[in-house]
Amino acid sequence: MRKLICLLLCLSLFAAPAFAETTAKPASLEERFSDFLVQNRLDGAGLSVSYYNTVTGERLDHHADRFYSVGRVWTLPLHMYYSEQEHAGAFDPPANDPEQVFTIDGLTLEKCRYQSILLNDDAVSEKMRDRLGSIGQYQQLLNDEFGHLDADALPDEFFSDTVYSTEFLLNCLIDYQRQTELFGNLMANFHQVQTDEGFGDTRYPYYMTHVRGVADGRYCDVAIISAPQPYLLACITTETLGGDQALSKINDFFSTEIAEASGQALEETTPTAARERRESDYRASAVQPAQQLKTAALLRWVAAAFGAALVLGAILTAICLLIRRRKHRHLREAEEYDE
Repeated sequence: MRKLICLLLCLSLFAAPAFAETTAKPASLEERFSDFLVQNRLDGAGLSVSYYNTVTGERLDHHADRFYSVGRVWTLPLHMYYSEQEHAGAFDPPANDPEQVFTIDGLTLEKCRYQSILLNDDAVSEKMRDRLGSIGQYQQLLNDEFGHLDADALPDEFFSDTVYSTEFLLNCLIDYQRQTELFGNLMANFHQVQTDEGFGDTRYPYYMTHVRGVADGRYCDVAIISAPQPYLLACITTETLGGDQALSKINDFFSTEIAEASGQALEETTPTAARERRESDYRASAVQPAQQLKTAALLRWVAAAFGAALVLGAILTAICLLIRRRKHRHLREAEEYDE
């Protein structure tokens, strides 16, 4: 009997660590990110980050309500607006003049995109912006369409210059990602001017489309990263905090988070090799579907439930055996007393 009890207790002790490992609640993403910033000396002023996991819906905002100049990144919402309006037929020729072509300062919309995105022609980008009204009207227009921020809480500088917060930019990316059919061609244009700087300086082979800009000593990058759990990332940092190197580290932090959550081992490599690999991987196969991730989560839950049942069953069995043994011993003692 003692051997059986010992065996059951050993089984419960064997199962307990696995059960605890499966069910123990880890530190929150915010806590892990805060620790990461301290360890990498990125916890100083001037860093803004917004992150969104498109599968789980988890979002992180770090000083995301601060507005800064973002370099060429300001053209992303500009082209999003024009793509949306073009899709809605706003630039179609009138019925009485079917040959009329919409132009901006003599350039077709396609030519404007080419010069603004592929040639990084600021003058053309500014003409596209000015065609939509004053700076204040333009900024209000973009916030209504994509930023979705409380207009009463926006700073005055937002209405006088093309300054943005990571919260605003992430909201743009969310709309961008949810309407891939509408913005697909635009995404392809931006992808043609990818660089290995900022988020592009990554060791991990996740396909991405990112737009990077530098202005007034600040470095900004926004990206859609096709990881096993695709995520969106917007970050603004300073040259003092490391500029492109800081952007790279922050993107790698979230890549690692996604890899660990998906149970995927990441093979570190050089930025160029990683870019080539993620390009080929993206063409060869689709991103791991969310259903597979849900199945994995269900299996982990079943394993946790089985471990809990095993531990509880072992404990209850041991208790029942002890009670039964004590009862038998009392009966034996009563019989001996009667004799």
